[in-house]
Amino acid sequence: MTNINRLVDIWVENITETDVIAIDHHPVSYKLIDHLSEKRENISVISFSTDIIAYLAKYTQFNIILPNAYVDKNLHSLIGENAIVTFNSYKIDYYFANVPFIKGNELYQHSYDIALLQSNLLERTAEPKLINIPSQLKESSNYFLVAQLNYFN
Repeated sequence: MTNINRLVDIWVENITETDVIAIDHHPVSYKLIDHLSEKRENISVISFSTDIIAYLAKYTQFNIILPNAYVDKNLHSLIGENAIVTFNSYKIDYYFANVPFIKGNELYQHSYDIALLQSNLLERTAEPKLINIPSQLKESSNYFLVAQLNYFN
């Protein structure tokens, strides 16, 4: 069993049927969804990723929460201030975040809209998890701060 599969197993083991989780788009996210489905967890899932929402839809036991937002086809995302309003309506237990860039102790995103959504989700989440290894960023002028690395467990 690979390290990532072991980590996903640990995460899934801790998620209960009363939890609300948020998931960003990343290959690990699909493993996480598959493992949750195998456990038959009837959890609630929220995402701003249209790809993740489409993947979740094939598993009918999940309660899929759709943010009130508009679609950015280029980002494959549901974005806008109304999405934040939707996120603020829920107590999110776990957030599996994909933040692509790191500089020092700071995590960055290439899109302002995504950075805003991720920052909001991190503030609302009891246990945020970083599901990727961010690339080193040399300059942060064209990127948007999401959070400090120490936000994540």
